[in-house]
Amino acid sequence: MKAVLGALERLAQAVADVYEATRSDDKTTLQNAIALNEAARRFGSDPTTPEVVVFADLNRFKAVNDQWGHAAGDATLHQVGELIRAVIVGGCDARAFRKSGDEFVILLKQTMLPVFYSKLETFRECTTPFDGNVTTVSVSFGLCAPDGEPADFQVLLDRAERACLLAKAQGGGKCVVWDPAIEAAGIITLRTRCPGCNSTVSADIPSGSVPASGLLALCPVCGTSLDCEGAC
Repeated sequence: MKAVLGALERLAQAVADVYEATRSDDKTTLQNAIALNEAARRFGSDPTTPEVVVFADLNRFKAVNDQWGHAAGDATLHQVGELIRAVIVGGCDARAFRKSGDEFVILLKQTMLPVFYSKLETFRECTTPFDGNVTTVSVSFGLCAPDGEPADFQVLLDRAERACLLAKAQGGGKCVVWDPAIEAAGIITLRTRCPGCNSTVSADIPSGSVPASGLLALCPVCGTSLDCEGAC
């Protein structure tokens, strides 16, 4: 009987290990898109502790891949994932997932927002040693809260992503909180030629948020400051 029980325990542990492995991201120590989809199905199940959806995207990540190769990009993803896990997951009692590429989704309780905001400075400059060099990226955040309505995960995620696009257009690894004015405003596509890397970069942002110069603040590819000389 003991042998049978021991075998069953080992089988149960093996099943648990496989379950965990299929929900762990291959580039970071965070959870993956499969785990995110499962979390989405359970989202809003406890209205007494509403959660906020945060969409995060790296700035200058393409430049890392282009200059140092995809191994450097993978190392950078891993480092940013470690920061998210240590600073936001650990510090804010949150859950974090790598959605795809250099995009992340974070779920945290609304009561933890003041703590979350206090952690954002960490992500304005994320450095990763690699092969004798150092890669540098920043992280832009878009945030959307349920706002008293029944929580629809996909709606909140879409809004958080649009807020993140606005944060990226402003440059500097900022966080933008979703506001209905973003949806009400017409969307304008800003296109700019970067004088640093010669990339044509663009962003869809609300018309009311277009900078006076009509240009993006920073090139999301290489981080070069954009001015009127870089306009297409």
